[in-house]
Amino acid sequence: MGYREVAVEEIREVLRLWLGLAVGLPSPGLRTIAAHAGVDRKTVRRYVVAAHAAGVTRESGSAGLSDCQVPDNRSSQF
Repeated sequence: MGYREVAVEEIREVLRLWLGLAVGLPSPGLRTIAAHAGVDRKTVRRYVVAAHAAGVTRESGSAGLSDCQVPDNRSSQF
């Protein structure tokens, strides 16, 4: 199985759902987020782990999420 290109919007949507900003639920689970975002549950888990590593927590809400923590992968060199 190959890799697929991930849009920054997909990552932002998953993190918005995880922070409880989009669904209307205070803190939806990984399966709920995966269903709403249209990605696999394990992908949601990877994004949440990366967000934790960047210092984003659910308690910080949208204030903890900035563009510098979700870089635009079009500018990165692979």
